[in-house]
Amino acid sequence: NNYQYEIKKKKKILTKLGKLECYIIHSKAKSRIGETELISYFNPKFGFVKLEYKNIDGTKTVLELETVE
Repeated sequence: NNYQYEIKKKKKILTKLGKLECYIIHSKAKSRIGETELISYFNPKFGFVKLEYKNIDGTKTVLELETVE
């Protein structure tokens, strides 16, 4: 397997926790069965607040950190 990670920029994004400054990380993975991509949004205080996956079959999965009331 081959993995690539690159920190693209630091940007404030709107999240369910409010506006947070995040590092935006682009990732790619290649294997014998296909390729995947991931865009991660990382905040030093809260960790990964959003993950946008592009799966091998072309579908997309988005995970976001939420608050509990």
